[in-house]
Amino acid sequence: MVELAAVGVIIGVAGALLGTFCSIVGTAVFSGLQLDLLPVTAWAMPNWLLVLGALLCVPLFLCLGAVGHVARLARLDADSSLRDL
Repeated sequence: MVELAAVGVIIGVAGALLGTFCSIVGTAVFSGLQLDLLPVTAWAMPNWLLVLGALLCVPLFLCLGAVGHVARLARLDADSSLRDL
């Protein structure tokens, strides 16, 4: 579970960085188009509470999704599991 949480943190950080970069570039592009229906300021940063929420939710939901599998694997006998490999 710790390894899965670490992978979730890495994925969350990479996603937050990529999402922030795309958000900044996207606001610059759409502000340059000067659309009346979608007024945005150029180079606007995303809401940091949402970014922090994503950083917390990705590992949390990844671990919650694996709880059943981890519980099932924890009940297996180690010797018989290794012999089946």
